Amino acid sequence: MPTWLLKSVCEYMAPIIASMCNASISQNRFPVNQKTAIVRPLLKKCSVNPTDVTFTDSLRPIYNFSFVSRLLERAIDSRFTQHALTHNLVSPVQLAYRKHHSTEPALIKIYNDMVTSTDRGHVGVLALLDLSSAFDTVDQQLLLQVLHQRFSVTDSALSWFQSYLTDRAYVVAANDQSSRVVKSCHGVPQGSVLGPKKFIAYTEDIDATFQNHGLNHHCFADDTQMYIAIPRTEAHTIAAHLQRCIGGVSDWCASSSRRLQLNAAKTEFIWFGSKSSRDCLSDADKAIVIANETIQPVESVRDLSVHLDSELNMKAHITKKTQACFFQIRQIRRLLGRVVTANLVFMFILSRLDYYKALLAGLPQSTTAPLHRVLNAAVRFFCNLRSRDHVTPALRELHRLPIAARMQYKLCLLVYSAVVSTAPDYT
Repeated sequence: MPTWLLKSVCEYMAPIIASMCNASISQNRFPVNQKTAIVRPLLKKCSVNPTDVTFTDSLRPIYNFSFVSRLLERAIDSRFTQHALTHNLVSPVQLAYRKHHSTEPALIKIYNDMVTSTDRGHVGVLALLDLSSAFDTVDQQLLLQVLHQRFSVTDSALSWFQSYLTDRAYVVAANDQSSRVVKSCHGVPQGSVLGPKKFIAYTEDIDATFQNHGLNHHCFADDTQMYIAIPRTEAHTIAAHLQRCIGGVSDWCASSSRRLQLNAAKTEFIWFGSKSSRDCLSDADKAIVIANETIQPVESVRDLSVHLDSELNMKAHITKKTQACFFQIRQIRRLLGRVVTANLVFMFILSRLDYYKALLAGLPQSTTAPLHRVLNAAVRFFCNLRSRDHVTPALRELHRLPIAARMQYKLCLLVYSAVVSTAPDYT
């Protein structure tokens, strides 16, 4: 669609949409004709066979709504968000769908705590919890009670949310085929504006469980990380302590008809500390039991797209990142055109190098050397340089900093955000 035509359509539809928003708010109801969604199941991992119907846990249902529905939700979302922030109703360790919050500050906090504990000679454990189909199993009536009791949503606002949640329907579309219309009586829609915010409100009081057991934790929607570190002389008690906390989380999921379930099969945990501290633990001390299933620790975990290993040297993360970048460079070589190539290099290569760069600050140059090679290869490829040509002039021409300077720049941005109070409180 031409730009001038799109602009004309937007100008024509603006007063109509504004009128619908005002009518929806004044009448305390969500339009019935905007409650039906098209659900497209997407694979969580590309390695899963899409034709195998037994891998239902590997599918993520994405709800596609009309743009009118999304605009209506945004109008309510801005009011609810302002209400929750004004009265400090959102957990400070919940980082998803919040302005000035992201996974990077959380991972910096977690990684810094783990490194600090290791320097003190402590040994600890980091656990990654997984909830089975968390968004799809939310009890709508209990969610309305949570909004009323914990978030003080009353009267007409509560009536609007009730209208928004109830009497919904969806159609599943896949492989150019569609199912019949199915009514939905539970869950919050993924892909909507308000759905994720309602899930955060629904699980807000889980913080009390971790606080009662004395464990540090961070949440990003339904992804929860918890960790603890103590002196190595008491390390044999950590597994039991962690197991009790996970049991408390499991009880919380099952309590009050929440319909949430902790997925023991996808729960991972990793021990961290110096090698001598970890070697003082026996195999029996390291394992934990969840729902009668024994979970063994792993040497590396993927936490919010960052690979953390027991040594905390970030070598596993840098290796994975380097492999992904060189793979993308080989794929881009098949395309022609400087403009297209530039966009792809910036999108798939340089953006990956900038991802969580602050976590790598202070590492020895020998560890970060693979990232330098990736940057040099991307610049040589983009500028059509030979393998022995220097890349410094090209970096200046592209206005790109070297890896070490980029790390320092990211740290400066984080410090500036903390100074001007736009960063999370724990930074």
